Amino acid sequence: MLNIICGGMYSGKSTELLRRYQRNKYAKRKALLFNHSLDKRYGESVVSTHLQDQEKAYSISKIDEMISILNENNEIKNIYIDEFQFFQEEFSQLVISLVEKKGYSVTVAGLDLTSDNKSFKSIEKLMPYADEILKLKAVCCKCGKNANKSYRLIPSKKEIEVGASDSYIALCRECFNKMHKD
Repeated sequence: MLNIICGGMYSGKSTELLRRYQRNKYAKRKALLFNHSLDKRYGESVVSTHLQDQEKAYSISKIDEMISILNENNEIKNIYIDEFQFFQEEFSQLVISLVEKKGYSVTVAGLDLTSDNKSFKSIEKLMPYADEILKLKAVCCKCGKNANKSYRLIPSKKEIEVGASDSYIALCRECFNKMHKD
């Protein structure tokens, strides 16, 4: 089974991922929790919400790191991965293979769009294979409507720029388009 939790910044993706992970633990099912090593906003080797609810996690960036951890824990078939947009596209192929060929249950959480309103390829590649796609929305910080866009406050040419409220705000489509015109 493949579950995708996506949306813009501050929409509750990590909160929902941790809720599902903790529910899995409560049911006494073993699971592995991963985060990208770039994400050190609230500590190392953790998945954290913006409110700093946290769980220990494997902090990785390379596909061979994940494969090694999976091989060491080969009896565990439940995987949770946060900040999936940071992972290279090859991780998408690994996730698809784990679900389609090896019987894993994988839940990923991540941004679906960049702050330039382009899709993150790692998430996009998973979507046709998903059993569930949960699209979460934040609250637009300009008008209060549902927000599905992440607007970068600090100019940068990089597609990936790790940050929180100091760097990004949530906007609805209308406010996002107004901000991009200015």
